[in-house]
Amino acid sequence: MENKQPDNIHYAPLRVEFEDCDAMGVVYHPNYLRFIERSRVDFLRQHRLPFKALMDSGFAMVISEINAKYWRPARFEDQLHVYTRQVLFSEKQVSIEQIIVRDLLSPADQILPARKIAGRIFVGMVHLTSIDLSTMRSTPFPSSTAEILSSLTVKICED
Repeated sequence: MENKQPDNIHYAPLRVEFEDCDAMGVVYHPNYLRFIERSRVDFLRQHRLPFKALMDSGFAMVISEINAKYWRPARFEDQLHVYTRQVLFSEKQVSIEQIIVRDLLSPADQILPARKIAGRIFVGMVHLTSIDLSTMRSTPFPSSTAEILSSLTVKICED
């Protein structure tokens, strides 16, 4: 069996730096949001959806909700892995789940529900809403963006 990274799941390695930690050498809780933000922006860029180009076209994807679950602490010098996957697409919103782990995940593990992924450190569910920048109101995704986003949703294996 081939051990290939699924195209619609983004992977980013991460080393915990001293600046990410509190006085005890543990990652300070809001820094997990920085880690997943970088990975999410890169995930979109990788799929031809860079934020700057989206904004230049008159719309943006803004965070409308974040749910975060801290499972275990990460510490200074830890080598971590961030997996980003879109789990829901609708006319005006996408939901992106992001999982931080210590050990690399096999492709089969990358499609498991987050609660079944061994060694998870942090799980974030980020809901992004499409807005028209001229009115700052929610709006359907432009058709070219919707076409790309609709192809990225990962089917989570519940087995």
